[in-house]
Amino acid sequence: MRNLAIIGCLVCIHWVCFYGAIKYSDVSIALSCLATTSFMISIIEPVINRTRVKWYELSLGLLVIPGVIIIVHVSQLYVSGIILGLLAAFFAATFTVLNKRVIHLHNPIGMTFIELFSGLILLSLVLPLYLHFFPATQMAPASSDWIYLLILSLGCTTLPFILALHALKHLSAFATTFMVNLEPVYGILLAIPFFHENKDLDALFYLGTGVILAAVFIHPLLNKRFGEKIA
Repeated sequence: MRNLAIIGCLVCIHWVCFYGAIKYSDVSIALSCLATTSFMISIIEPVINRTRVKWYELSLGLLVIPGVIIIVHVSQLYVSGIILGLLAAFFAATFTVLNKRVIHLHNPIGMTFIELFSGLILLSLVLPLYLHFFPATQMAPASSDWIYLLILSLGCTTLPFILALHALKHLSAFATTFMVNLEPVYGILLAIPFFHENKDLDALFYLGTGVILAAVFIHPLLNKRFGEKIA
């Protein structure tokens, strides 16, 4: 249980960095930075598990980097948000690899409860320190906010987390996370009607996103040709 609690704290830090990236940049940039998670896993997983580096995973992870560089180049006003987005990707890579190590020892629902509850405790402990440096004018959510909070916590967090752990039982950490690279696509599409972020993005941004997508669709082909069956 201690190991799951530690992983839960990493999950919590990941989400804090991710939402911080959105706050200091925008949804599209934060999601695009998150696409580097697969590259980080291709390096972190062999180090933690003491296994050999899979060249095709490392190559695909590297393929994502030019896309992110293009996005960073056209988004220089959001340096803080980009740094937070890359930190979010690092912590996502780390907790995914650690979850893969213990997934066969625990039930995904039980893992989800322990990890998310540990994250709640960590946030509760650091909240007074955060409020000391960043005083909030309003702490309690408005009545209309509770609906969105329920959707975010249950439909967009808890349920996907459980499903991701189930997938992790049958797929590698890299393959599971690589599918997350699709988030910039539907995230950007949703950000356009809700936040009108397309006004701040030019053709180079979408070129960078296209490079990331190319890597996503190439992965199944290379994995079929060179991949190893996951037990």
